[in-house]
Amino acid sequence: MPLTVRAETENACQLAAVANSTIGHEIFLISEFDDMSNKTLSNSIFALKNRRVAGANSAMKLPISALVLSCLLSCGEAVDPAKQLNRGRALLGSGDIATAVIELKNAVQGAPNNSEARLALGKAYLASSNFEAALKEFKRARSFGMASDDLNRNITRALISSGEMGEAATEFALNIDESNSDWMTLQGLLDFNVGRYDEAKTGFERALELDPGNVEASRAAIRVASSSVIPRRHGAS
Repeated sequence: MPLTVRAETENACQLAAVANSTIGHEIFLISEFDDMSNKTLSNSIFALKNRRVAGANSAMKLPISALVLSCLLSCGEAVDPAKQLNRGRALLGSGDIATAVIELKNAVQGAPNNSEARLALGKAYLASSNFEAALKEFKRARSFGMASDDLNRNITRALISSGEMGEAATEFALNIDESNSDWMTLQGLLDFNVGRYDEAKTGFERALELDPGNVEASRAAIRVASSSVIPRRHGAS
């Protein structure tokens, strides 16, 4: 019975070839993932080699992990980074962050100077709380000429999340748009994380005035209300 697996590199293809000769099943390759796919494939091959099958017609199925879910390209074929970027954005939008990171890493590998891919990968890292990696990708996007408000906000957010309050304050001061609800939310977060609870409350309230549907600002306002009873001290978080 044919087995369908996903791989990206020649190494992955070689692993599949070994599986074919060892397991005795025809294998179809689908490419596009990084070295983590090779590990997944290698582990799956090992599991298959050691699995007992009851009956001559029993089907063996190769496990497919979240790391190897989205491409339909055969091993060795060219990959379109633009399609990977679109898939990665869709995955991120649907909440499948782990798979989005893999897809967007591939988009960046295929087009290293693509600032949009760098921005999207940074957002995926930010969503997974990998703030250092997120900031690295955001700054790379900026180095390739991107200067969008979206990028500036995400750099500020990553700096706040990673505790780099001094740099975050500088970034904020350079790029703030007081008519933007997201920027006002960031102002509140910046104030909150250095113990300025009254100022944080004002920032979140302003964010909600600009956009009553701002969920982050709404949740943060509740948080700052409960934290305001704590004695104020510089650097509180």
